[in-house]
Amino acid sequence: MSKEQLTEALESYEPERMAEAIISSVYTERYEWILDQCVRFATHEHKTVRHSVALALGTIAIKGRGRLNLGLCLPLAGQLERDWNEAVRVAAHDAREHSPRQKLQACHES
Repeated sequence: MSKEQLTEALESYEPERMAEAIISSVYTERYEWILDQCVRFATHEHKTVRHSVALALGTIAIKGRGRLNLGLCLPLAGQLERDWNEAVRVAAHDAREHSPRQKLQACHES
């Protein structure tokens, strides 16, 4: 998807299109832009959109080691780990597990 198509899908208020755009952006856009969208949609009312945010965080945690704003990613994943939807919680937990600071974040939380 082009940046224009991504933006259009994110503005569509159609959860499936929005989720697809969030996931697609991981493969085409800069991490800063993706994270901006993740922050923007992490509290979206539809679980499909929040789930895609958690999946995107996990994917960029794997792909972007050393280039991520962990001060933003880790709290965002932590927020999603407390979501009411189990699929969102599991995807967010996986995102944190793939974080380059997995052991440090666990120590920080205890």
